Amino acid sequence: MGSNNPALDAVLKIQVNKRKKVVEDVTVIEAFKERYIIVESDLNNSYHLKWDQSKNLYTGSFLESTFSCKYDVINNFSAVKIKEGTNMPPEVVRRRKSGRPASMQ
Repeated sequence: MGSNNPALDAVLKIQVNKRKKVVEDVTVIEAFKERYIIVESDLNNSYHLKWDQSKNLYTGSFLESTFSCKYDVINNFSAVKIKEGTNMPPEVVRRRKSGRPASMQ
């Protein structure tokens, strides 16, 4: 995958079943030292991995697959991933007011 900042790059190991293991390059989007990291792959899949003290790495699972990633967090951070060529402003989502509609008041 490769981001512009090599400090954000990591390798995610996915144990699909007993025989099949997949290695995927990911970018770390958010990290909190020895608590969790959030990584994103090329296919825009994001994984939330929690710190496993016994293995000294970040792990997670989804269905029958288990994920593991070794990443050294120096400072806690949250990164924003920007795609090249998009100059559009971000969408702002506002919560609807609950209750009766304005036309019925």
